[in-house]
Amino acid sequence: MSPFDPVHCVMSVLTVAWMVVLLAPVGSINGAVIGTADGNQDDQMDAAFDSKADAFKDDYRVIPQPGDFRPKKLTFSEWINSTHTGRGPFFDHGSVAEGEVLLFRTKKNRHRAIPVMRATPNGMTSKFDDSLTFREWLRKTYPDEKAIRVTVRSTDVVRPVLQHLYAARHDFTAPVIVHANTFASRSSVEKPVDPVIFVDTVSKLLPESTISLGWTPSRDYAALNRLDWSRAFKLMSYTSNLQQPVMLTMNLNDALHSLEQLEWLLGIREPEFFVLVRADASAFVDAGVDSMERLAGLADGDKVLFDVDDAWKKKLKIISKRSTRKRKRSVVHPEEWTNLVFPRAHSMLSTSIVSKTGVAFLGWPNALLLSNHETQDYPSKQVITGKVMFLPKRSIRHITPEHDSGMILQLFDKDRLVIDSPTVSDTIKIFIGYDGRITIKNDLRHSNPLYSESSSSQLPKSGCYDFRITDRGWRVDAEVATTECAGLKDPIQASVPSTPPPTKKTYQTFVSLDTPISRQRRLRSVGVTKSGDGAIDFLVTELEHSSAWRQGLSLILLVLSCLVAFVGRLPVF
Repeated sequence: MSPFDPVHCVMSVLTVAWMVVLLAPVGSINGAVIGTADGNQDDQMDAAFDSKADAFKDDYRVIPQPGDFRPKKLTFSEWINSTHTGRGPFFDHGSVAEGEVLLFRTKKNRHRAIPVMRATPNGMTSKFDDSLTFREWLRKTYPDEKAIRVTVRSTDVVRPVLQHLYAARHDFTAPVIVHANTFASRSSVEKPVDPVIFVDTVSKLLPESTISLGWTPSRDYAALNRLDWSRAFKLMSYTSNLQQPVMLTMNLNDALHSLEQLEWLLGIREPEFFVLVRADASAFVDAGVDSMERLAGLADGDKVLFDVDDAWKKKLKIISKRSTRKRKRSVVHPEEWTNLVFPRAHSMLSTSIVSKTGVAFLGWPNALLLSNHETQDYPSKQVITGKVMFLPKRSIRHITPEHDSGMILQLFDKDRLVIDSPTVSDTIKIFIGYDGRITIKNDLRHSNPLYSESSSSQLPKSGCYDFRITDRGWRVDAEVATTECAGLKDPIQASVPSTPPPTKKTYQTFVSLDTPISRQRRLRSVGVTKSGDGAIDFLVTELEHSSAWRQGLSLILLVLSCLVAFVGRLPVF
């Protein structure tokens, strides 16, 4: 056979064509031959298939989880809003199942301890006759659907009680409040519960519960157990890492003498703080009407509840209606600041806590507070004002702090996204020391030697300082003055009420330093941090970073006023 056979080639082509006809869909052939009416049949079939596939995706089968069959649990805030609507800021005992738990040890089995409910919750005895165990008491409270408030009386009973609550945590729909008297009052009649063990155990075994802290009972009915700043900062060392609500249980007189501290705690976002104020007919109160009005004003935000008798309810209702004036509060807007906390190898709590009334820098310097204001071009200026209160720790007051312990306000050009330390390099630092030393230092790397390196001044040592920092781009001015500290001194140590308190002299200083102009021709960013060691804590209140405004507008107004004055002096023809 020749290499090219025409007959063989024709037979091969016919065979391939016949196979294509057999394997092709009928609809497509008919559509190609008959017309376009049936040509869209495949498209319609594809569209119908796609719609069925989408419907199948929407109606996919959901596998139920065990938690889907349980009733929804109310948060503590939702429970307060639902149970106290129409009642005002008064605690409703009808919606709470309360009980105190003690630890019962038998003589036969000394190593076996059983948590038992106190037979007389309002008394001071510890009789166990005919008392329920804590486990039996929990079983009786299941059907009530009430919130549970359990009070542990000693450190030994904390873990057994939390173990029972952990086992029954799925049976409760209302919040669980675990209370302990962790602060020792004056003339205390019992030993306080260890706050570290209590808070740590509750946060691990029952993270959805509410932690309640209070003071131990006192023999002296007029004893003042004030929440001062030292105790408030110590409280934050226990609760700063919590993500569950925290409630403080206080007597009415103690709360009236702790308004500055309570207002600061209530302004913290996380953990969320609540206050339960208690008073009965025999309550001793030596505060004025102004303090009562301020406390009633704090109760407007549903974070302060009053557990008082009918007489005190009437008084508080009258005071809340009569209080029409609004007190000027030292508000710090958290949305205008960014709080950066960097890790540090210290067992002491080292962080910065932002509240609506102030920012606290605790422990070692590992936090940086950055302003969110956008920097403006030259010519402009920016002003930072505030008040700083220094507070040495009680446990180390006899230790001399470092010489550079204080607050530092930094002005820098560095990108905020690459900051990896609370101390920013290549900055201009304004230092306010706890001992009254004021310094403006030029720490720029490439600085002109014609500019001075630093400028400093000295004020008498004071607990609080008012400051006003003005950055003009080419010069930094610092105006610092001593001032009184609100809520820092104990009222017991104050003078006799009949005599006016001694007024302290106010000292003021002014420090200025010429600085190189930024290479970007813009104002520098603002950051607040701490320097020194952990012996000194400080609180910055009334912190405000004013919006940068341009001086060009003021110059134009000045020129226009000069022109108007010049035109007014021209002779009229």
